Amino acid sequence: LQAEFDLENSFEAFFNFKFNTYQPSVYSGYKKLNLDKVYAAIIFFCSEVGVFKTKLNKLMFYADFKSFKESAISITGLQYAKLPFGPVPDNYDHYIATLLMEKKILKEEDDVGEKLLACEKPDLSIFSEDEIDILIYIKKHFKAFTASRISNYSHKEKAYVETEDSKFIAYTFSSELSV
Repeated sequence: LQAEFDLENSFEAFFNFKFNTYQPSVYSGYKKLNLDKVYAAIIFFCSEVGVFKTKLNKLMFYADFKSFKESAISITGLQYAKLPFGPVPDNYDHYIATLLMEKKILKEEDDVGEKLLACEKPDLSIFSEDEIDILIYIKKHFKAFTASRISNYSHKEKAYVETEDSKFIAYTFSSELSV
């Protein structure tokens, strides 16, 4: 029992060191990383028909940056990097792996890619009404977009164009966000 306690505390200490070390800044939307909101937003976007991982990353980006555009603070506190397929949350694979391990989402693979589906309803009670409105708006706005289309769409954003490859994207670009 003590070994389990030590292992849990060691993992938690490592996780906090690895993923929660950055302070709120222009790269996190002036918000400390809120894992509960990260997980709930992922589950929200994966609910109903599911979503491919590339599209999920863009939906998260657009939700956070639209929130910053409207209220000067992001929803989740995630930092986004410029990668070849568009903006991607830092450590996104960890968040998805955690939800897969906890069986809150499941993954279906086919010749197109990895589709993620929610196994439960998202807990929207942790979001403000404005945040819920933004999540719903982004999900509806991009509903008909394929992963490839939303990726190409994100490449036209000034936030993506003017950020160096593999660097974090400043939320200040949100003022020129297309949505």
